[in-house]
Amino acid sequence: MTDVPEKFVGNECKAKIFVKVRKILSKHLSVEESEVSLDGRLSNHLNEYDLLELQLALEEEFDIEISEEDFWSYSDMKPILGSSSWWNLSSSSSSSFRYNIGEKCIENFVELIYKEISD
Repeated sequence: MTDVPEKFVGNECKAKIFVKVRKILSKHLSVEESEVSLDGRLSNHLNEYDLLELQLALEEEFDIEISEEDFWSYSDMKPILGSSSWWNLSSSSSSSFRYNIGEKCIENFVELIYKEISD
């Protein structure tokens, strides 16, 4: 398997998960697969719908269900304060809400999926 992070060498299951996650992220973020690395960051321009699509794509690819709590926890994504007023009644569009993406979210996605398929 080419371009597998050294961390997953020797763990074929995690290596295969990473390759699939990289492919999904590449497709959903419209970037080259080579740009998706284990220590890479997702764009801070993703909105709730982008993240939901990503979660659904991962669930479909691996035939698992990821709880919303686990998805947010493992991705280490947090709303960027001031990016939208979800608490403000005048703003009915949550799609403008942006997130600060965790530094290890890609590695964490691999770990989450590994956990889910190993149970």
